[in-house]
This record gives sequence, structure tokens and C-alpha cells, in this order.
Amino acid sequence: MKQNPLLANLNTLQEQAVQGLDSNVLVDAGPGTGKTRVLTARIAWLLERGCRPQGILAITFTNKAAAEMSERVRSAGLSPDVYITTFHSWAFKFISERLPQEKEPVVISEYDQKKIIAQLLSSMDIQYNAADLLERILFLKQSYPPRLQEEPREIRAAFDAYQGYLHAHGLFDYDELIITAVSLLEKARDTDPLFQPCDHLLVDEFQDVSPAQYRMCRLLAGRNCRVMAIGDPHQSIYGFRGSSPEFMDDFQKDFSPCKRIRLTTAYRCPEKFLKAAVCVLGTKDRIDFRSARTRQAPLVFRQFKDPRTEAVWIAKKIDNISGGISFESFNQGTASGQQFRSLSHVAVLFRINLLGDFIAAELERAGIPFQRTKNPSPMSEEKLNTLWHMLEFLAGRNSQYHLSMVSPEQRNSLQRLSMGSLQEFSTMPAEAFLENLAAVSGVSFTPNEKTVLSRAVEAHRTGRFLPLAMKMEQDCLDFRVEAVSLMSIHAAKGLEFPIVFVAGCEKDILPWKTADVSEERRLFYVGLTRASEQVFLTAARSRNFWGRTRKMQISPFIEEIRPLLTRENADPSRKRRKRPAQKKLF
Repeated sequence: MKQNPLLANLNTLQEQAVQGLDSNVLVDAGPGTGKTRVLTARIAWLLERGCRPQGILAITFTNKAAAEMSERVRSAGLSPDVYITTFHSWAFKFISERLPQEKEPVVISEYDQKKIIAQLLSSMDIQYNAADLLERILFLKQSYPPRLQEEPREIRAAFDAYQGYLHAHGLFDYDELIITAVSLLEKARDTDPLFQPCDHLLVDEFQDVSPAQYRMCRLLAGRNCRVMAIGDPHQSIYGFRGSSPEFMDDFQKDFSPCKRIRLTTAYRCPEKFLKAAVCVLGTKDRIDFRSARTRQAPLVFRQFKDPRTEAVWIAKKIDNISGGISFESFNQGTASGQQFRSLSHVAVLFRINLLGDFIAAELERAGIPFQRTKNPSPMSEEKLNTLWHMLEFLAGRNSQYHLSMVSPEQRNSLQRLSMGSLQEFSTMPAEAFLENLAAVSGVSFTPNEKTVLSRAVEAHRTGRFLPLAMKMEQDCLDFRVEAVSLMSIHAAKGLEFPIVFVAGCEKDILPWKTADVSEERRLFYVGLTRASEQVFLTAARSRNFWGRTRKMQISPFIEEIRPLLTRENADPSRKRRKRPAQKKLF
């Protein structure tokens, strides 16, 4: 029998992870060690041994990761009945199947969550900032059941009021999807004829699971399921969401018998990047890691006078890398007319989104296309949310709630329409659909907004795409477009780019002044290992935070990797003779 291409050319450790049914498998997969390849090869191997496709469930965290796995399985000619999904999508489907036929979970956006909390605070005698209160409530919902016993009375009261509002209106936030699914799974084991535990469960990015998601995995596995969990404890960077590298160790105890395999060959990062990343982890977490790539690669650090100087240098460097496409290059006649590297090969990362503002402004000034996870489309979050409420109303889902969240003028316009009007639009081309929506709702779209929304309408067509598109930061990016990606380091985990800039490498930013230093080390490790060819680390001597200018010191992480840094001229303020942009590449 001809071997499936997914099973070809695996290294010895990857083969050990893929094969075997005598135990559960826990795979430590560092950056670039072939994590997705191992997961899809495991699916192929199970199917070749006669396992039921319907009994295989693969779960990950982002739509992008799920789509990539699905595409690999499909292109290898394997059964489409293997269910590859995300935690939240699985929970949504599971809950939907158990609601009355005419109902469906209504998942609200973060914008609505903030709005609801603000409304509740105005009617309660609680002196809390709405954003801080929402953050605390969502953290508490990472566990199942939420641990409220030690919380102050005001937090417990606000939690109960928020949950009461959701239940009264039939609403779910993303964390509510998980804890509701876990609650239903607890009952389903003995009483639900629709529920069938998996034969084989594969869980991606296991270091990112919250306590509630960990409980979900245990319930999904049932008694006779074989589980493969794959992740990297050194990339556990979501402590604020309840994740912990300790869940990797808990897996060995709770899913016994268990075989633990560590993949040690990295195929993405050059050796220098790996050495720097491992060095920053600290002595306690040093790991054996080697790169399959022998090519020398630059790891550059530059310090600048201020954030604007930093942003100007980053924009010029990107302009050079791409062959001179900025307005300045065209004005000076230094544009080559030839593109050396695609802009989609470049990412600029930062610890906090505030740092991205200067860089975004400079790229925009230079005419260099970019996309940013903080604002996934040209539209404001408020406008996106308003459109979603209108589309949900037109589709006949939870109409009264959606009417209550739009303006009186929009409410009057919508109420003149019959329920189910969305179906009348559903067969139209996306652009005509949006024109009709604009006519009945009073919302106008710019050409750029039409482009973004048309793509979303074609992809989803149900109206739920607007808040769901804002769930995971990296799901907001379209990596097919010719644009630089700007995002937080948190959002970049799981992604890879040939060229990566990490801005703001300063003390009290990276590591963040109030964060756990061990997790900040892991965060820098993630940033360094996104790149396959070049890494540029930058810092500023001063920054303005919320109206106050502060002198900044170089991050201690930079000091720890000094011997590995590539030398470049340190002070960009010196006068230099101008040269054509493309010559800087040689």
C-alpha cells in the first residue's frame, strides 16, 4: 500500500510521537519542531489503522491553526469526517445541539461585554473600573466551577449580576461557552444519548489550556479514549487567562499510562536565535535544542533616542527589505521597481499595543501597507458591533436584545423590516448585499470597509462573523495580503515569519514591570523564535506614557544575550551618505 505523504520523512522522535496505541502521548514540541506535522501525521496513521474518522477529534485554539490542519488532511486525501476545530467552536456546536431547535447560542463581542458591565455598574454601588472588573470576572471564569469564595463581596455581586444578565438574554461570552459546555459534559456522560466520547483526542497548544479547558479535555476523553497532547511548556504565556505550564505535568498523572516525548530538532530557527531564546529562559529551564538550519543569521539590537526615531528606522529597514516601495523611495528615485521580499514576510512585535501606535503611524506616513491585530479592519469596533447587531436582528436571532444595542434611529429602521430579511439578501453577491444593508440600516461603508466586510460576508454569510472575528488576535489577520503584520508578542505565538522586529526591548516593558518574570522570559523566547531569517531588536532611551516622559533602560533580557548579538552602528542619528535602498541588502 502506498504510504500517505503525511507519514513520509518524519524524524525518529516524530515517528515515536505519531505511532503507538498502547498509551496516551504527551509531546513537548518546541518552536519549529514540526508540531502541526506531527498532529496531522497522527491523524493519517490512525486512519490507516482502521480507526473511525468520526471517532477522531482534534482541538486547537485559533481558526487559522484548525484551517491549516484541515487543509493538510484534505490535501492528503484523508476522510473529511475527522473533526478539526477550536475549543470555542466545539463548545458552540455542542451547546447548539442541546438547545431547542429554534434557538442558537448568541455569542457577544468584547465590546458588548464592556457595555454590559458599564450598565450594571451604573445601577450598583460598586466602585470599580469597568475594564478592570470585566478582566477579573473573565479570569474567574477560566476555572470550572468559577472560584468565587475568596473574592471581595463587590466582585461576587458584580459576577452574579453579569451572569444573570447573560442568562436572562440568552447570551454567551467566550468563557461562558467553555464552562457551559463543561457543565453539560458533566451530565452528558450518563444521561445524554447524543454524546459519544472520542476514540482519539488530539489537543494542540496544550500549554495554553485554562483549568476549564483542561477539565473539558478530561471529559471528552471518557474512559477508553487515547489522547495526544502536544505543546511547549516554555511557550506558556497566557497566565492572565489561567493557563500554566504545570498542566503539561498534570497530563502525565491524569492521563496515565502516558509516554512523554520531547522533539529537539528545530526546522525554522537558525542556531543563533535558538541559543538566544534558550539563554533567556534561565538556568532552570535550559533545554537541549538544536537547529537543522546551518545558515548564519543576524540577530541585531539597536537603541534609539525616542519611539519616533525607533519607528522611522523600522519603516526604513522594511522599505529596504522590500526593495524600496515607500513614498520616500519613489520621491528620491531610490525605488528599485523590484520587490526583494514580500511585505507579508515581515512582522513587527511588541509587548504592549501602545508601542505599536508609533510604528503604525510611521508605516502609514511612509505608504507601507500593514495590518494590525489591535484593529482588524478599517472600521471602528463600535461600528463593527453595530453592524453585527443589525445582521443578527435581520436573521431573527435574539431580536429584542439586538434591538436594544443599536441607536433609536437604527432601531426604527430595522423594525420596519420583516423577520428573516437576511435570507432575501443571502444569494446576492457580497457587494450588493452590503449596499442593501446600508440602504435599510442607514450605515454607510467606505470602499476600504466594503473590501473587508465583503470578504467576511463571503466566508460566513450568517452575520455571526463580526464578533467572532475579534476573538483571537491572529484570526483577524489575512496572511494572503501584501502587508506587514503588526501585533503583540502574545498574538504572534504559533506564527512564523522570515523577518521579525521586536520593538520596545526595555526594562519595565519587556519584562513588564508587574508581570511574573518567568512568564516574561517565556514571552521573549516566543518573540525570538518567530523568525526564520532575521531578527531586529529595538529600544528607546525615553518614552512618553500617558502624558509623562520617562527615561528607559535596556531590557535585562538584552544584556543576557549580548554575546550573540550582531554588531551594527549603534547611533542612527549620525549623518550618513544616502545610497539606493536596494544596495543596503548586500
